[in-house]
Amino acid sequence: MLTKYKTPILLFLILITSCKGREYVVTESYIKSNKEMESFFFAEIETDSVNEEGIPIVYNVVRKAIVGSKNGNKKLPKKIFFYLESEKFEWNDISSGVMTNTLSIKMHENGWYLIGGLMGSFGNPDKRVFIHIDKNNKYTFYYTQTVSNW
Repeated sequence: MLTKYKTPILLFLILITSCKGREYVVTESYIKSNKEMESFFFAEIETDSVNEEGIPIVYNVVRKAIVGSKNGNKKLPKKIFFYLESEKFEWNDISSGVMTNTLSIKMHENGWYLIGGLMGSFGNPDKRVFIHIDKNNKYTFYYTQTVSNW
């Protein structure tokens, strides 16, 4: 009797786990996802104000670069190093119009950075990571999600 319920339960569990959004881990040298990534941007920002958690709410983009696949495939690897060359992806520094093999924006102390356009649940590019490097060169990562009105 129990065996007739195994298939629907298994299908339900597969459906639930496949709907789980992408998760990201960012370090000083790379970004990693639990699934293949799609194009996203990396920006150096100047902050005007932050909220009570320390996350920028008003900021200006100083420089911006977009990472994309070299081989025309829409998907990127699950792990992308900022400053190591790869045959699988390249960076387009849209501030200068230059294509590079590594991220051309160098992170420095007392700096703010934003990684945006990261795919979240159901393929929405709604996840962001703010990076702050303090005067002692300590990195803090703020994982946020863009609010949608629909």
